[in-house]
Amino acid sequence: MSFFFTTYSNSDGVHLSEAKLKITQALEQLFKTPSWDHAVAIVKDSQTLQDMGFLVWMRKLVDDEERKKSAMDRMSDDEMHNQLLKHVREEKIRFWEGWRARDLTLRKLVAVYDTATEEARAQPKLRNSIRFTIERSIALQSRLSNDEASHPTNIILLTASPLELKEVELIKKRLKDVKGGGSEFSIQVVLFDGNLSPDVARYHRQLDEQQSGDRDIYSTISFDEARLLREGLSSLALNTILNGHSREVARKKLSADQKYGIHGGAPFKLPAVAELQKALGLETSRPDEQTPVFGDVQAPVADLKEAGDGKV
Repeated sequence: MSFFFTTYSNSDGVHLSEAKLKITQALEQLFKTPSWDHAVAIVKDSQTLQDMGFLVWMRKLVDDEERKKSAMDRMSDDEMHNQLLKHVREEKIRFWEGWRARDLTLRKLVAVYDTATEEARAQPKLRNSIRFTIERSIALQSRLSNDEASHPTNIILLTASPLELKEVELIKKRLKDVKGGGSEFSIQVVLFDGNLSPDVARYHRQLDEQQSGDRDIYSTISFDEARLLREGLSSLALNTILNGHSREVARKKLSADQKYGIHGGAPFKLPAVAELQKALGLETSRPDEQTPVFGDVQAPVADLKEAGDGKV
């Protein structure tokens, strides 16, 4: 299991050759540029970026715009910069690395999350990466389905980002290309929609319902953040999140009450990391994982298999 962030790659824990490291640093510098003119200056000053074809790509974009007869049809420098940032993001995919769960403690994970949040602020023009991430996941499924040596892969995408209708239509086109593999590959979207338009949850449901049978690789479950913090996560919801590839699990749609644990505002205690690992069959002997997730009190964990009332 690995953790990935849409705006932050693990360049420390993964060995990269000197050449690849140079490329990733150049791409990162270009991605953080505030304007088109700044980006042009960076590319002209970087042989690495020129070798990757960025100067040619940018000149072609400018030439294509200048050939348009009407000035009203031409992109502004700001629009061209946005197009460039999207292109850079696609180029960065080859060097994108995550953090393996076995290498992380809870404290390290929180530190990585905080850094990823700061990195996202470095480029405010391209903050929402939800469509890009989903399409990238679908492309990964296509590659794995053609690889005889591949293994079952479940992607769990946590998001509180908006999604526009135009983006939904583009994702639908990608999903139509899926030939099969839903029993071995899944994209499970966990949507926190308490502060989003109701349309966003509806769009994700449309994507969830588009495919069927072995071509169905997309599932979604939504939560209101405030209620989740008050009542906790039910074992039924946890089972849904962790088993998106299971047709039996995917067919069971949970009601609002079934997604949450303790109803009525009663107090509850979250388990320690080690206790949750034990309940999920993920035993660990590492001493640094014996600290609670929150607070100093370790609460007993209900057996997920026996929790028929859907509460943990």
